[in-house]
Amino acid sequence: MLSLVLLSALATSHVLATPLLQTRDTCEATSNRVCYGTEAGSSQGIDVTDVQLAADYLRFRASLNESEPQYLTMGRGPTCVEELVPGPGGGGLTVVAKHIDPSVESSVLLTDIADAIDGGEMASPDERERALIGCAEKGGQGGIKIDPNNPAYNTREYKSRNATPGGIIVKLVRS
Repeated sequence: MLSLVLLSALATSHVLATPLLQTRDTCEATSNRVCYGTEAGSSQGIDVTDVQLAADYLRFRASLNESEPQYLTMGRGPTCVEELVPGPGGGGLTVVAKHIDPSVESSVLLTDIADAIDGGEMASPDERERALIGCAEKGGQGGIKIDPNNPAYNTREYKSRNATPGGIIVKLVRS
């Protein structure tokens, strides 16, 4: 009887495991922006100040060594994985990158992730509204728009990795 209870507990704990950072067999997400609680998922109750802080932190991280561009890279694999994006810590926000095309190695600049979050350092009100920060306290997810002419994506080192700047989306969720 005790072994049946233990087996049941193990099975239940496996089923209830948090989906964050687990691998997926299929990638159902697209690069379209989705605001949670409106178009899909549950509203996250995020402080918009934390959203801006996350974008600012990524730009700060990227500026620490301007001679070497800072990338977030997600390798090829049989499943769609999620990884934590570097953040300032504290607050109630977690920024997650999801690899939606595991058939390729994807690699994007931290500054491009920041731009996906807040629309860019010099974003107009309309650009901010179209970025993830436009989802406000709800949180959301969306693709990363890159400039293919950015020199960082055209270096010999970047090209030799056979990486692509596509295939990653950013998710803003409550910590």
